[in-house]
Amino acid sequence: MLSRDEFIKHPSISASKIKKFYLGEFKGSPIALQKGIDFHTSLLETEPEQMNKEATNVYRCIQENPLSAMLFNDAQKEFAILKEIDTINNFGAFTINAKALYDIYKPQANLIADIKTTSASNIEQFQKDMISHCNHIQAVWYSLIAGIDPSNFYYIGVPAAAKKSESGAHSIYVTRHTPDEIKTAQDMINNFFSKEWRYLDKYIKKKE
Repeated sequence: MLSRDEFIKHPSISASKIKKFYLGEFKGSPIALQKGIDFHTSLLETEPEQMNKEATNVYRCIQENPLSAMLFNDAQKEFAILKEIDTINNFGAFTINAKALYDIYKPQANLIADIKTTSASNIEQFQKDMISHCNHIQAVWYSLIAGIDPSNFYYIGVPAAAKKSESGAHSIYVTRHTPDEIKTAQDMINNFFSKEWRYLDKYIKKKE
């Protein structure tokens, strides 16, 4: 299994690379980024009795919500997939080296879920934020690599309130994209390859 560092360095197209085309370079705080990684590690790669306090509270929220519990339990966590994707465009037929790192992956149920910490105060704002951050691109790209319908990609949104001891099922946001949002993301992915095709040599092989 690939480590996080090996996954990041692997020469394949990721959702992050496509998102960067639209959003530019990530300029967030390295401290906040590391804190998010530590939270994910505790929630997704640690047994419940060994989780830190914040992850323990979020884990309880997830288990109290029937949909998020179904997504979370008996799933593979932090699961990496490398895949060759065949495509045809105006330049010919090609194979793209693609990659995805799944927070929650349930191939037996054709389901994917992603944990997103958020400052949104309600689910409607969280849904808007997922679009403004181009996470619908991630949803479609991850689904394409897994061979899963993107309507089966879910988010589990984790606001600050969900990390507190008084949190419960109501404290998290469980949602997915609309068909229109999925179509928009598909168009954005196609546009990325159309515009950037000539600069992606190390990720792409032309078929004979």
